[in-house]
Amino acid sequence: MSALLQKTLPGLHKIKPLDGTNYKPWCQKLLLYFEQLEIDYVLSTKLPDENNAADSTDPFTPAILKTPSIPLDEATKYKPERDNKLAWSYLLNHTLNPFFDLFVAFKSVKTIWTILEAKYGSHDARKKKYVVGKWL
Repeated sequence: MSALLQKTLPGLHKIKPLDGTNYKPWCQKLLLYFEQLEIDYVLSTKLPDENNAADSTDPFTPAILKTPSIPLDEATKYKPERDNKLAWSYLLNHTLNPFFDLFVAFKSVKTIWTILEAKYGSHDARKKKYVVGKWL
């Protein structure tokens, strides 16, 4: 925890809440914040269930969770769960009430991030395709 306090982190109060029209700058700023906190891996990693171990074929699974022969201490064992909860709370706290009400039922930040990317990330791709088509 002391290592976290030594880092200079940007203020999250400067990020405007997601309202559906500001997705691109919102997701980039939030992703930068997650990278500085070193919790950005939860956006691409499938969290291990209690019933089964981490998927060793998933390239995004941290190496420490892939090796079953190494006994994990409590801090390492629950780190992905804590990081998911932290990213989930930051993400939901920076959305407006309709989005909060919609996504509060999801417990995985990866699921929320994937849904938002599918809904709002493709919008920019269509716009860019139209602009490139007009230019050509």
